[in-house]
Amino acid sequence: MRVLILIVLIMFTVMSPSIVAAQDVSNREIINEITDLKIQVGKLETRVEEALKSVDSRMSDLMGLMHVILAGMIALVGFILWDRRTAIAPVVRQAKELERDKAVVWDVLREYAKKEPRFAEVLRTAGIL
Repeated sequence: MRVLILIVLIMFTVMSPSIVAAQDVSNREIINEITDLKIQVGKLETRVEEALKSVDSRMSDLMGLMHVILAGMIALVGFILWDRRTAIAPVVRQAKELERDKAVVWDVLREYAKKEPRFAEVLRTAGIL
């Protein structure tokens, strides 16, 4: 029991200076510190709002750039399809002309083979007639 009382007395003597030091701080000083903290928090909020506006501005710029790039890609695909169609069209037209010319040449050769038996024999040997 004596030990317990001794421990309690030692704790009170150790803690009493801190209680006295805490009492020395006046309410006016506490209010001044709180006011200073409020001012600093207000400045910090202002800086954060400015930073967010800056980030928002940059994000909108990036979105605009992304839209421009996307439109360019779509235009490029459209151009490629158009160019391919216009590049293939002359080839198809030329192939059709060659088929017609080939048919005309075969008709001419057959008509000539009807008049010239030796030429008809050459065409039969070649497997054309």
